[in-house]
Amino acid sequence: MTPAYSRQVRPAPSATKQKPALPAVTRAGNTSLRLAIGADSAIVDLKNDIQGCVGKLYDSFSTMKVVGKAIPKIKVLDRVAKDNNYYVVVLTTATSNCNIQGQCGAADDLTLIWLKLDSRLKLEGKKAIAIEQCRAFLHLVEPELDYDGNTSIKLSSGKLNVKFADEMDFNDEKHTLSELVYDRSLPENGFIITTQKKNK
Repeated sequence: MTPAYSRQVRPAPSATKQKPALPAVTRAGNTSLRLAIGADSAIVDLKNDIQGCVGKLYDSFSTMKVVGKAIPKIKVLDRVAKDNNYYVVVLTTATSNCNIQGQCGAADDLTLIWLKLDSRLKLEGKKAIAIEQCRAFLHLVEPELDYDGNTSIKLSSGKLNVKFADEMDFNDEKHTLSELVYDRSLPENGFIITTQKKNK
């Protein structure tokens, strides 16, 4: 009798796990963001979080003449979905002084902002950290600004890492150097900041 052989069937490869959908993030006015996913949408106002001028620009040498409107730049650095929450990290760039002839009138302030939203885009958490603030003597150390005030701040290998120095106090002994780290695999942790005395 010819033995019967069972045919071995290879298990079907597991389906590729789909990445969760992320909210679209667009500009909504001068200082606000619009987030939308499916039928849900929300407006998040960053006016009180952005360092620098977010109002009218004026010239103090021309009897306080209004010369324009300050329009801060808002750049989305990261969007993550995790555990029924959404996380968004943005970088804002705004003119340091509304008085273009005043101190730091030609400089820019930089702010990193972390947002936590629930599954329906309700804002549950927000944290803003200034990393360049001319009039407060807060300066970005790494990555460096170029001559046009631009920076290459971005995530690398899933992490955001910047260093900034606080030199506000006239006493050099009180100057500090801070390092900010954001890990997109742990977005719920937000910005982790360590600060130490700045070496001369």
